[in-house]
Amino acid sequence: MQQDLQAFESLWSSLRSRYEGTNITKTIAKLLHMYQPEDGIDAYERLLKTISMLLEDFDSNGLRTLVSMVPSPKNVSDDVIKDVFHKSTGFTRIDAPVFNQ
Repeated sequence: MQQDLQAFESLWSSLRSRYEGTNITKTIAKLLHMYQPEDGIDAYERLLKTISMLLEDFDSNGLRTLVSMVPSPKNVSDDVIKDVFHKSTGFTRIDAPVFNQ
């Protein structure tokens, strides 16, 4: 878990540096804070699409890592989550256990 926290801190630092002087990181932080896994698959899809749109010019590996850290919606099959993730972001979801708890 410590390694995942360090990865997130590094990624967040990169975001703040890349978008310094804008409200992008504040917006992303608010969106991530507002989303709850209990909100369902539609909220998950909207969040992924919004983050992907806001960060479309960010490093693709960093973006993939960031959106993979978004907790999966509750009571939704893995196949549906993977499908929605791919359709929303264009990426295959990174299945790091701590990211998805």
